[in-house]
Amino acid sequence: MRRPLLTALSAGAMLLPVLAGCGSDPPVFIDDSKDTGTSADSGATDSAKPDSATPEDSAKEDSSADSAPVDSGVDTGSIDTGAVDTGTIDTGSVDTGVDTGTADTGSVDTGSDTGVSDTGSDTGTLTLDAACDSWTGDFCSRYDTCSSFFLKYVFGDVTKCKERLKISCLSHFGATGSGFTPGKVVTCGKSYATKSCLDMFDGKLTTECSIPGPVINGKACGSNAQCASGFCALEVSSTCGACAPPPAAGTACLKGQCAEGMDCVSGLCQVPGRLGDACSTSKPCGASFSCFGGKCVTPGKGGEACDASQISAKDCSVIDGLYCDPSTSLCKFYALAKPGESCGALTAYTACSSSGFCKIASGSTTGTCMSSAGDGASCDDTTGPKCMSPAYCLSSVCRLSDPSSCK
Repeated sequence: MRRPLLTALSAGAMLLPVLAGCGSDPPVFIDDSKDTGTSADSGATDSAKPDSATPEDSAKEDSSADSAPVDSGVDTGSIDTGAVDTGTIDTGSVDTGVDTGTADTGSVDTGSDTGVSDTGSDTGTLTLDAACDSWTGDFCSRYDTCSSFFLKYVFGDVTKCKERLKISCLSHFGATGSGFTPGKVVTCGKSYATKSCLDMFDGKLTTECSIPGPVINGKACGSNAQCASGFCALEVSSTCGACAPPPAAGTACLKGQCAEGMDCVSGLCQVPGRLGDACSTSKPCGASFSCFGGKCVTPGKGGEACDASQISAKDCSVIDGLYCDPSTSLCKFYALAKPGESCGALTAYTACSSSGFCKIASGSTTGTCMSSAGDGASCDDTTGPKCMSPAYCLSSVCRLSDPSSCK
């Protein structure tokens, strides 16, 4: 099994903000037990969380649920990243709580009723708005370098990536109780230039982005950046939760969530496997690898032999935009279509860009790309339309988290 890719990439996922260190994963549980093929749209969420909540991880349901099963060899739901359908092309991810690392709690005023203490401010004239422009530019540039395919799948282009993630930057880094100042936001963004793509897709933060807030355990939060522990345990299907100690590797997930850089698998927090590590359905590899022969291996490249079930051969590199063509058992590049264009099992399996949804009629293997739903508009991760990160589909509405509103 391969680790579910970026929950931010999937419908309703907020993995990108999580990977960036400014967002939290809303625990929206999705049953992915019936999704077994290679598909092109809906997200992936761990059966236990998105990181079990679907934002940074998990395998998801067939996104074309309104169409009857077709014996076409290709699943029309989400982009399958592994043998157990481990990842849609889901955002990120991720893509996860807001992965902000372990915090120094010594400066927290535990006598405060709100659990929030004075964090100080920048002495210069840098505004949060300007800082977020810098941060989104750095993050989206690095994301594009690591996987241009996924950036296009989620946002369409770098410009839209910066526009959308600025929403998360302002709301999470600027939230009441956030440990970030405008200067720290810029420094966090600059650190992405040295961050490996492996760490990016596994949700590991740089030290510069692991900034705790002053909110003590048990107090309300909506972002990891607010918590002294660096971990905000969100309520299921909610944008708010409470600060808590981050679950350690091998321990039970907390409300389906784990600390940054870990996945909730079968109810336990696990560090995704890297090259050469042992792997199985209960111990997945990171999104950059394929589990074959009980070991995490480098996935197949274009034209190489493959097996989406990872039994007779390794799977293909979904991060590079590849899938295992069921008719040839060779790795082939996905195509991406714009809203209004054809999608599905065409000459190459065609997914929808910009968080679009491939609407396929019953009995057919091809359909038409629907545009993503706007913030506040109706959505449905199963029948479309989907939301564009950082919005996620909650109670059939595309919602944006607002950590400052969590009381």
